[in-house]
Amino acid sequence: MHEEVIYDAGHWRDRMATLVARGIVRPSLAVPTPWSIRRRFMDMAARGRPRTPDVVVRERTIAGIPCRVSQPSAPTDTRPMIWIHGGGFVMCSPDTHAPLIDAVTRQSNRTVVAPRYRLAPEHPFPAGWEDCRAVLDDLGDCDLGGDSAGANIALSLAATRPARIAQMVLLSPPVDLDPTRPVPEGSDDMIFPPSVLRRFLAAYLPPNVDPRDPRASPIHAEWTDPPRTLIQIAEGEMMEGDADAVARRLAEAGASVRVERWRGVPHDWQMMVGLTPAADAAIASIGRFLRVTG
Repeated sequence: MHEEVIYDAGHWRDRMATLVARGIVRPSLAVPTPWSIRRRFMDMAARGRPRTPDVVVRERTIAGIPCRVSQPSAPTDTRPMIWIHGGGFVMCSPDTHAPLIDAVTRQSNRTVVAPRYRLAPEHPFPAGWEDCRAVLDDLGDCDLGGDSAGANIALSLAATRPARIAQMVLLSPPVDLDPTRPVPEGSDDMIFPPSVLRRFLAAYLPPNVDPRDPRASPIHAEWTDPPRTLIQIAEGEMMEGDADAVARRLAEAGASVRVERWRGVPHDWQMMVGLTPAADAAIASIGRFLRVTG
């Protein structure tokens, strides 16, 4: 079953977020700054965000991988969730994504494990993928989610371990990392110029890697009994076509798939939870989805 709903973001704070995305974030990403510098900037910016109430955070090593573990004060769901953060495979961390991860923790009322997986270009594909797989194999049965590049890893892991994943949440998943793909016709991405996407791929995929490897491009994975899935995508962003393509693949393989298409928001707008109504509403929808089991 493939269900689709469309949301319009019209609040003035949502409109301000789009102006910031187009006027500040996109031009800054177009500058070829070293990834190490961008990481430091993202880490500094993350320190200014307030903590999510009623969520306890601790560090834990799972299968040799350091992880950030967030837990609600009174969890009602004992099945954990693994959340794989985005950042183009080259930057960000569970700390930069703490507002998003902790909001999912609170809304779903379950423990969320965020692996501190290795990043490219120092650790190119498949290093980060292997780190996340090790955590999944150690935890066993769980739910799985990710945003942007993290959604790519989550989706490819689910294809290899479908029996262990009950439910999956994908935010703007890039599912085909072929660097020769043309820019999608009609796309109006508020954040990513095509040049930065090419830099992501050049850093992540070594020259000897086939981009059709399903661990890198899960659109090429063979699906057997895929999990119940929620996909959230921003209308007009670069990954919109990817989200639609994988939704069809999962539905054809027998999954129950819900696609939420949001108008008037930038890529990964859920990161602005607590700041914009559209982000708050998207996280609330994720929570409702995860609280339905079976």
